[in-house]
Amino acid sequence: QLHRDIVELQWQTAQRASAAALGYIDGFHEHLETLAFTRTMKSMDAEAQSIDLEALLRIEVEAKEASVVSAGGRETARIVRDTPAGIGVGELRDRSAEPCFQKAIAGQDCHSQLALSVEGEPLLVMTSPIFRDAQVVGVVRVVADFQRLVETLSSIQLGSSGIVYVVDSQGRVLAHPDASRISSGSNLFARPAVAQVAKGRPV
Repeated sequence: QLHRDIVELQWQTAQRASAAALGYIDGFHEHLETLAFTRTMKSMDAEAQSIDLEALLRIEVEAKEASVVSAGGRETARIVRDTPAGIGVGELRDRSAEPCFQKAIAGQDCHSQLALSVEGEPLLVMTSPIFRDAQVVGVVRVVADFQRLVETLSSIQLGSSGIVYVVDSQGRVLAHPDASRISSGSNLFARPAVAQVAKGRPV
């Protein structure tokens, strides 16, 4: 009975951590949806869009870059944080092959899998469709740095020795109290429990 109680406590803690992550993403999406429905975004006026994208980056401190993508998949405006001027215009790119662009241009919100950048930052791509007269005319796209979120999750403890860590869909460690697990590129799919949960089945 004690073992079952411990397992149940661990599962409930993991569920709370997961709910916190999803709540964070949902909140970000609400902001994107609000932006996507503004007159500026619907106008597809690149100069006006750039001003709104810059404002978004100033409000959403986790956002590293924001862009508007046309229905054809090419960015019409792109603002990037950490430019020499702090926040500035970025090179326009083709996003047509990205799964989240394809989903958003079909009329649905999307967020990618959490993945590590070359610099080791946990990044997430989020998109929302821009509607005009019931037609999707473009997509708002944001790349967000979720370092603060994963640090919060990985600081959660289970009892005196249990920990919470975050892995992606391939089993790669994205957040762990032991930073060497991240820098070494550890893969935890060799652990049956991790592989099972990643498939959507409780342990």
